[in-house]
Amino acid sequence: MKHMSCLAVVTLSVLSATWASAARHERGERQMFGHAGLEIGHGRMMVRLADRLGLSEEQKIKIKAMRKASLPEIKKIRGQIKQTTYKLRESSPGDSNYTAIIGENSKRIAELNSQLILQSAHLRSDVWQALNPEQRLKLETLQANRHNRTRDRRMDDRRGESHHRRREKTN
Repeated sequence: MKHMSCLAVVTLSVLSATWASAARHERGERQMFGHAGLEIGHGRMMVRLADRLGLSEEQKIKIKAMRKASLPEIKKIRGQIKQTTYKLRESSPGDSNYTAIIGENSKRIAELNSQLILQSAHLRSDVWQALNPEQRLKLETLQANRHNRTRDRRMDDRRGESHHRRREKTN
């Protein structure tokens, strides 16, 4: 009996997660800009950002096209980083070529990360060009606010204040 109830709970959990995902898909939340990460956001976060910046439909289409064009190269580089990192982790300190393998793979990862940063920077630059001056100012303000919140959280963490304690202070 216990086994059946556990099975029922797992089945319901899987079904509800599937339905929730399908509902998000139907609403287009993950379709507008895709779900692969862009530093300025993805998925629902990108939808909210587009709303906050007041992007026109034309701008949304243009930005989506930019992302779609650059995404294959970004995914390719990320895949190469993953493979090289795997090689690095799998190398054995007992191997006579261990130092050479580590040096070679770490240099490769550095090169790939550099390529990824440049690719992402080009995309962000293109997106920036698609924004009007007011939208650029709003984006800068949103990014500064996010940076300040992150910095404050880190400072609180260093002082030993948890998220819950910060919340209690404000209430």
